[in-house]
Amino acid sequence: MKALPFALGTFLVMAVLGVLFFQAEGTESILAALLITGSVAAGIAAYFYLTTFQGMQVREKTLQVEQEFGDTLFRMGNNLSSGIPVEKALEQSVRATKNLKIRGFFIRALDNIRNLGMTFRQAFFDARYGAIRYYPSKLIKSVMTTVVESSVKGSRNAAAAMLSVATYLKNLHATQEDIRAELNDPLSSMKFQAFFMSPMITGIVITLTLMILKILGSIGQQAQNLPGVPFLSSFYQTSTTPFEFIFVVGIYLLETCLVLAMFINGIENGQDKEGFRKLAADSIIIGFIFFWIVIAVTVVIFMPVIEYTF
Repeated sequence: MKALPFALGTFLVMAVLGVLFFQAEGTESILAALLITGSVAAGIAAYFYLTTFQGMQVREKTLQVEQEFGDTLFRMGNNLSSGIPVEKALEQSVRATKNLKIRGFFIRALDNIRNLGMTFRQAFFDARYGAIRYYPSKLIKSVMTTVVESSVKGSRNAAAAMLSVATYLKNLHATQEDIRAELNDPLSSMKFQAFFMSPMITGIVITLTLMILKILGSIGQQAQNLPGVPFLSSFYQTSTTPFEFIFVVGIYLLETCLVLAMFINGIENGQDKEGFRKLAADSIIIGFIFFWIVIAVTVVIFMPVIEYTF
């Protein structure tokens, strides 16, 4: 099913409610601004989530398989180096990976050899039934391409290739863990900013601005009849309305969530569109909920000063 109609439906429902409040209460309505701003955020978040939640399940499974791939490949290379056939080595790998996610990868390849009479190459790379098709990983595909090409020259060469690649993968994972440890503090700070700090700051800024607009307006009204201070009356003529300010700040918060999600995902996963959309949807949903809570709490506390329609 297409995700866009559901995302547009979410946007339209909230936007229509916001427009109705705007028509009833005018530019002084805080709720109208929150609903219209939230409709944009909710529409984007709904689209991102609906286009990724199924793909993320495959992605998580594939990442788990990548983590287990090195040890399993090393074990399979040892089995092949003893001179046993490839099919037997796959059977032993299936038995040795009983509680691992990668077990399904080798089961598919083994079933292709046994039930469909495929070669070692076809078992992994067949366009329709190949095991690689169910695990869309560039790493796994590259490694298995190397192993399959080596197997053409015999099981001994395939075993040597597996052992070499397994050692490389082990070192690669160790390097990745070191990099994650080094970047853990800045990543934590960016996540905290995306989910909590930015929504809290923007919510407080909106409340303070509403208070300042109200105070300036009151000063302007009281100064209209005072002789010698006509410039004070200009405060009452401020062109910024609560609706406009909340809308602008809400769009700024949405942009902040998207930019931080892009950087966080880039550091953690590289060029991963699925990861970016999932993280962006989470940061927008959590960020805007916290944003609304902060505004609601602060406006209720300072309502006697603000005196705006909520």
